[in-house]
Amino acid sequence: VPGAARAALVAEFRAHHRERCLWRLLDPDAVPTLDALRARGLALGVVSNADGRIEADLARLGVRDRLVTVVDSHVVGVEKPDPAVFRLALDAMGVSAAAALYVGDLYAIDVVGARRAGLEAVLLDPLDRYPGDVDCPRITRLGALLDLLP
Repeated sequence: VPGAARAALVAEFRAHHRERCLWRLLDPDAVPTLDALRARGLALGVVSNADGRIEADLARLGVRDRLVTVVDSHVVGVEKPDPAVFRLALDAMGVSAAAALYVGDLYAIDVVGARRAGLEAVLLDPLDRYPGDVDCPRITRLGALLDLLP
């Protein structure tokens, strides 16, 4: 990118990011999977290393009402992989770590953090970045979680 255009592009990118970033797109499996898990009697929550907007984003996307709690690291002041952020969600849900399962997409943050808090973990790996390299269940699409749970 030519130097003269770089500053304008960076400013545009930052403005877009403040409004809505690309990672705020809803996985096509999310609604049917969340609904199926709730129909099985499971309580659901979100723990996210976010920027203070995740709860509003989930509401905008129409899924917040399916969740018991949303823990946003920016809001609570602690982030994954610190086990304290997972404990905040467990406490809000009234669930023990032994009875919980965490699904995340980054091994070093999600799986390691969940385990430090005493939870079992599943790695969501839609881009197949961890084939054969992990010591936990790995799924490539969220809907596959339904096959792992009773």
